[in-house]
Amino acid sequence: MMVSKLSQQELLVQVDIAVQAALTVPELTQAFKAGGVDTEKVKVGLTLAEEVTMWQDRQTATANTVRNAQRAYRAAKETINALYFRHLEVARFLYRDDEDMQYTLQLLGPRQTRYAAWFEQVRAFYSHVDAKALETLGVPAKEVNEVKKLLDKLAELQVLRNDARRMAQQTTRSKQLAVNDLRNWFRRFINAAKFVCQDDPQLLESMGIVVISN
Repeated sequence: MMVSKLSQQELLVQVDIAVQAALTVPELTQAFKAGGVDTEKVKVGLTLAEEVTMWQDRQTATANTVRNAQRAYRAAKETINALYFRHLEVARFLYRDDEDMQYTLQLLGPRQTRYAAWFEQVRAFYSHVDAKALETLGVPAKEVNEVKKLLDKLAELQVLRNDARRMAQQTTRSKQLAVNDLRNWFRRFINAAKFVCQDDPQLLESMGIVVISN
């Protein structure tokens, strides 16, 4: 058995089979005890496997948190953009002859796409635009207020998204460390099993270790 080649799920299955066999097959239990490997040392494998499973569950949970945070952030930004571009066209018409407002609201030139520049461009627009003036051209005041609220919320959503990513990365690293610990333990455990069963190699079959018959 090439322990290094086992996937995480295969490793968990193989460890469970091997440990359960060592704990329940009388001949194996006796062989391990005779070789100086008592029950508590064997059970270490179960503890390490439980830790891997725990971190896997946490990784799944944090990945879901990242997806939800990303979804909320993207939805807020898309809503802002959808309303902003509508309001922008109305403002361009409204202030078509007012160069000062065109400059203040950044009505001319390209729309920014990088987050910081985009946020500042949109924020500048809603900080200075006259909602009542837009309303005379069919833009409800509630839409302008909605964008302002979403802009305030967007920074919070970005923090939540970034923090969720950080937690997901930390959880992934912790899980990988747990997997490595289990893999290293299992490699040593198999070597110990081969040693204590050298007089009866076929006992290893109960642990899921294939024995090549001579």
